[in-house]
Amino acid sequence: GGALRPQARFEANRRKAAALRPRWRQPRLALPPRSDTPPQSYGRDEEFVYFFSGSTDCAHAYRLRACKDPAAFVVLSRNYGRDKGRVYYRETTVKGADPDTFQVTGPHDGRDKKRLYHAGLAVEPK
Repeated sequence: GGALRPQARFEANRRKAAALRPRWRQPRLALPPRSDTPPQSYGRDEEFVYFFSGSTDCAHAYRLRACKDPAAFVVLSRNYGRDKGRVYYRETTVKGADPDTFQVTGPHDGRDKKRLYHAGLAVEPK
């Protein structure tokens, strides 16, 4: 009597799996997309900072995992941002960059007190 038919068992398992799957939610951005904002840019909600690659749609949102304080995040350019402890190129951390002295010098270029950077990578000492 208590055995489920194969179709009913499949449906029950599908519902359980869907309940366990993490739900993607639309971030409520503190830096809302505007018509003059390029589709490749940063945004944030109360919990995370995101880099939007090619579109401000959530399917193109990459979370900056190293950023622990979204309120301290500052957009420096379309490709660069910083918080109190790190500099970011798009969704990655710029290794060795000093957030206090980092300046953007071009679309993909920047510098701090020690180095020059291209696309988030150190290219040579200053």
